Amino acid sequence: MEWNCSSHSFGGGNDSDEDDDEDELKPDDDEELCNDASVDAMVTVADGTTYAFKGGQYWRLTDESIAPGYPRSISRNWDGLPPNLDAAFTWTNGKTYFFRGNRYWRFNNTRMDKGYPKSVSDS
Repeated sequence: MEWNCSSHSFGGGNDSDEDDDEDELKPDDDEELCNDASVDAMVTVADGTTYAFKGGQYWRLTDESIAPGYPRSISRNWDGLPPNLDAAFTWTNGKTYFFRGNRYWRFNNTRMDKGYPKSVSDS
């Protein structure tokens, strides 16, 4: 995949009805992902949306670039998910699993399932 960061327009366009006052897009935040593409985790969830997670922020990715209105705060928009993830994947059942240390979280798209997080050793 070739990133097209130069085509991304800054200006906080937002395709969501979420309140994102604290997550206002700043060019430096967008350039952070474009100039240093190392991420903590990247996953495509059941609805087909792809997200990149880095530190306490996440980005929604399109086929060509980063979606307008990103990055956003993980803690604000992914209830219960911690920053600095170690890994993530979406299983064939459509559930997405996130890992950090010895704990994991199970999500259905962006909503955490009840009973999580759990310890990896309890599985």
